[in-house]
Amino acid sequence: MGQELDDIRAHYGDVREEDRLVAGVGALERVRTQDVIRRYAATPPARVLDVGGGPGAYATWLVQRGYDVDLVDPVSRHVEQARTALATAGPGQGRERDVVEFTLGDHQQTLGVE
Repeated sequence: MGQELDDIRAHYGDVREEDRLVAGVGALERVRTQDVIRRYAATPPARVLDVGGGPGAYATWLVQRGYDVDLVDPVSRHVEQARTALATAGPGQGRERDVVEFTLGDHQQTLGVE
């Protein structure tokens, strides 16, 4: 699994993920994902763990709607971008949210990753 994680980090080193959900197909993905969340997520104030949350586009949107969001991502740049975005996202702004970089390491068994 280490190589896959390295491949993920290499890919996102070459891509501006923070811009992906703004235009074109990415904008459609954002609108559709937000629609699904509105329909099926618990109503705020609920706690959300955004795994692989990237630079925090969905986490920020959720915080602005009153959710308590923590985010994890394997890409250091995304973690820093998410911290910045969530620091001023809305209700609860200024709260020290958990935004962390993760590696699979010892958690592979827990996650069911072989």
